[in-house]
Amino acid sequence: MKRWNGSGLPFFVFLDSSGTVLVSSNEPAADGRKGGNIGYPSEPHEVDWFLAMLRKAIPQMSTDELSTIEKYLRPKKQ
Repeated sequence: MKRWNGSGLPFFVFLDSSGTVLVSSNEPAADGRKGGNIGYPSEPHEVDWFLAMLRKAIPQMSTDELSTIEKYLRPKKQ
């Protein structure tokens, strides 16, 4: 984790075949948030970042597959 500036668990890092970082669960600072490890994505911005990670790391993932993951992760309105 130190190698990729990880903090907290879970921490995700997607690498290419040569070991270069494609993307990690360290969300960049934006919209007034300081950024950092999203851990298990439960807040809307964390789910957004996790989906962006998947799009970057697995560009061949279909829209339907991403949608299935998103529906599972998005908080259910009560």
